[in-house]
Amino acid sequence: MDRFLAQTRRVVLFFVALTAPVTSAYAEIEPVLVVSVASSDRMMKAVQALTATAGAPEFGQLAAMISQPYFRGLDTSRPLGLVVTAEGDELVPFGFLPVTDLQLFLSTFEPQLGKPEEVESDIWKLSGRATMYCKQEGTWAFIAPSIDALRYLPKEPEKLLQELPHEYHVALRAFVQRVPESLRQMALEKWQQRLEQEASSTDSDGALRQQLAQNQQAHWQALMNELDQVTCGWAVDANQRQTHFDLALSAMPGTDTARQLSSLTKTNSDFASLLDPRAMFLMNGAMDLGKEEIRQAVDLLELARSRAKAEIEKDENLREETGRQLVSEVVDGLFDVVEDTVKAGRADSAVAVHWARQNSALIAAARIADGRDLEETLRKFVQLGETEPGFPTVQWNVAQQGEVRFHTARLPLPAGKGPAQVLGASVEIAVGIGPQQAYIGVGPNGLAHLQQAVAQCAQPGPVEPYQVRIAVGQVLQFVNALQPNPILEDVTRQLGPAKNRDHIVVHALSTDDQMRYRVVIEEGALMAGGQVGRAASGARQQTVPTKQGRRAVKPRSK
Repeated sequence: MDRFLAQTRRVVLFFVALTAPVTSAYAEIEPVLVVSVASSDRMMKAVQALTATAGAPEFGQLAAMISQPYFRGLDTSRPLGLVVTAEGDELVPFGFLPVTDLQLFLSTFEPQLGKPEEVESDIWKLSGRATMYCKQEGTWAFIAPSIDALRYLPKEPEKLLQELPHEYHVALRAFVQRVPESLRQMALEKWQQRLEQEASSTDSDGALRQQLAQNQQAHWQALMNELDQVTCGWAVDANQRQTHFDLALSAMPGTDTARQLSSLTKTNSDFASLLDPRAMFLMNGAMDLGKEEIRQAVDLLELARSRAKAEIEKDENLREETGRQLVSEVVDGLFDVVEDTVKAGRADSAVAVHWARQNSALIAAARIADGRDLEETLRKFVQLGETEPGFPTVQWNVAQQGEVRFHTARLPLPAGKGPAQVLGASVEIAVGIGPQQAYIGVGPNGLAHLQQAVAQCAQPGPVEPYQVRIAVGQVLQFVNALQPNPILEDVTRQLGPAKNRDHIVVHALSTDDQMRYRVVIEEGALMAGGQVGRAASGARQQTVPTKQGRRAVKPRSK
């Protein structure tokens, strides 16, 4: 019995030793980059959902019919992917596909990949445009540019994709800290080359541009050292009838970059009430600025100021020294207001555009460091403008609301079609300035709209840190009003029940471990895009080439 147990132990140890390198290889696979593509079944459902929402389901059906032959030999219920690993300073890629019949799949792509040639046991050479090698392990087929990349392969490669196949239809994730140091250094050296070019500049603003380049170099160095993951993804939400694109960043815990990313959380804004979801266009930004963000912004402003001042000196139209000096003071005043606001470390602004025939309005508001400085600069600007013929008359202190004082000017519009037809004979420009607030209202009744907006901004409210929101249907209506077009009129009419879900939305928000930018395209926007594309395609199909090379309209059949 003892001899039998000893022999059994030797056999077990032999197999453990035999499989140890393979198991170790599985454990050591740490991707630098992964690309995830959802299962073929899920991808086709997404395409069909998108085309149906866009009002063109036949394109989804056509895509399914055309792609069906290319799925032969594939398991269409599982994802596929690409993985890039690092071996020393080299990047080693391999792709994987879920297969039910590898030879059938390879035969389908023989025109592109070449006829498979078995070069080793179960390893096939594919001599297409680029030489590739393929190997099947279990129910997965692996493809790589070299045989060595196929030596040790994971049994469950889909686990390397983490949650990506379930959260997105197509996604890419980079693991920044796994990128070989030599490649990261190479990227930084490109910035260094730019820095050297800036240092050799003899322009008047060369020193400023050199300082800006140095700050950018330090910024990218920090990102290289502190970013953890970068994820880009696209997904379709069939239930909500919309699609979205994501860019997500995460940083190593405890780093300055991690603290910066986590700062983009929901916050309060003095101008939250301006963000009416019924508006044609909305934009807001409300966040605290870190020291590095302030420094970079100030450097950019100083560079812009320097270039603006240089252009003033070169402007031949400013012949009188008094006029040149006044322009310079206006420029300095504007840059001082913006720079002082940035240095205060708080960004808070909002813009809303409402469209209605003869009653449109653009309302913008921002927190500033000192309203008195802005008003002084505004008066210098008006003083400068009054020397030009046709400059509108400015009415100072026409109204006051709390600590906000209003100034107005009316700008006539050229008669006829276009803006005058939509907005009226003139637009009123109203400016409101408070101790730390600046407002502007533009429209046929700019002052009335602005006073209403200021009254609504009496109390701060919660907002996302960054948001852009465009109502596509209203934009098409506005464009059609400026220049009537039967296609646009038909598209806006077909939006119907989706007219309140026709937005393109861009927003940013932090969670505990990452910051994510997301672009959402709602069903109405998809529908409008599909209808405009269909109409444009139909218009192209109605034209035929003539003998003279021109194009003529082909009459529709009755």
